[in-house]
Amino acid sequence: MFIEKQLKGIFDFQIEIPSIEKSKWSPATIQTGRKRKALRVEKTKRIHMKYYISVLKNYANFEGRARRSEYWYFVLFNMIFTYTFMFIGLAIELPFFQLIYSLGVLVPSIAVGVRRMHDVGKSGWFILIPIYNLILACTNGDQGENEYGADPKSEGISVPSDLL
Repeated sequence: MFIEKQLKGIFDFQIEIPSIEKSKWSPATIQTGRKRKALRVEKTKRIHMKYYISVLKNYANFEGRARRSEYWYFVLFNMIFTYTFMFIGLAIELPFFQLIYSLGVLVPSIAVGVRRMHDVGKSGWFILIPIYNLILACTNGDQGENEYGADPKSEGISVPSDLL
């Protein structure tokens, strides 16, 4: 019963990150050169699990491209769930509870990694090179279409026909 209450709404998980906007005066100010800039924490952005869910929906899709945000939010939520399931497994004395989850997301993890390599114009096999794959995962993707598909940042943006 206790675990059910804790897990209820686990897929409604949100993280609030403060956004920083410029303003004339604020308690938090910084001095840079001759100009004095004021930074104000105003609104919070909500990061939903849409990236995590979209990766799970593209379960075994190794074609196309994945944005940095899709990849890194998947990694973030995957780590959160892995540790959550690990602690739950330790609490209920079932040490392999986390392993079941990890095996369930193994193929989507590889698929989003391959699609991330495609976004920077590399073959999916580059995910096997230890340090270089981390550098590629942090690199901004190719702008425009490359050999692996359309730019995921520009998908959904329509260009008026008179500009073509």
